[in-house]
Amino acid sequence: MSNVATVGPRWRPVDRALLWDESGLAKSIAQIVAKSVPGACLDLAEDADDLLELFVARAPDIVFVAVRNPAGPAIAVIERLHRVCPSARVVAVGTRMDPAALSAAIAAGARGFVILEQNGDTALNGSSRSRRTGWDGRPIEHRPSLAVTDRELQILRGMTDGFSNLEIAKQLFVSEDTVKTHARRLFRKLGANDRAHAVALGMRFELVA
Repeated sequence: MSNVATVGPRWRPVDRALLWDESGLAKSIAQIVAKSVPGACLDLAEDADDLLELFVARAPDIVFVAVRNPAGPAIAVIERLHRVCPSARVVAVGTRMDPAALSAAIAAGARGFVILEQNGDTALNGSSRSRRTGWDGRPIEHRPSLAVTDRELQILRGMTDGFSNLEIAKQLFVSEDTVKTHARRLFRKLGANDRAHAVALGMRFELVA
C-alpha cells in the first residue's frame, strides 16, 4: 500500500482533477494521487497533447504531472501549462529520490508536490526515504549535520508552502530583507542554488515533510 504526502499551498476543495505521467504509468498511481483530492473526478491524460486538450476542454481545478526526469517532457508540459494559464494549479508528482526533477518542476511553474511514499519489497515508508523501482543501489544522501536555525527552518517551510519572500516576512513579522538574508544563509548550508533547489533538498534531508 502506498501513502501520499502533499507539499505546497493548501488547496481549496477540488471537484475535477487531471493527471498525466510521462512514463505512461498514470493508471498505476491514480489511486495514490486521488487520496490528495478525495471525492474529485480524476481524469487521466494519455500523452502531453491530450493533457493540454483536456485542460482546455474540462477546466480542471488542479493538474497533477508526474515527473521522472529534470529534463523530461513533463517539465516542458508544466512550462506550457504555465504559459497558457499562469494561474493554473499544477502539482508535480514524484518521490524523495527525485529532488532534481521536483526542483525543475517548481522552476517550470508547479505550485506544489505530491510525494509518493511506498512500502514493501522495493520501497521503505515512515521516516526512511523512499526507494523507487530502478534505484541504482548507491547510498541515499542523509540529512546533513548543519546548524540550521529555527528561523531558517521557518523560511524553508514557507518556501515549501509556495509563499513569496514578502508573504513569509508578513507571517513572521520581519522585513523582506531579513527573510532574504536568512534564505541566503540557508542556501549556503544546504548547498542550494535557488528556492526550488532548497525545497527539494529540504525534503530530501527531511527538514520539511
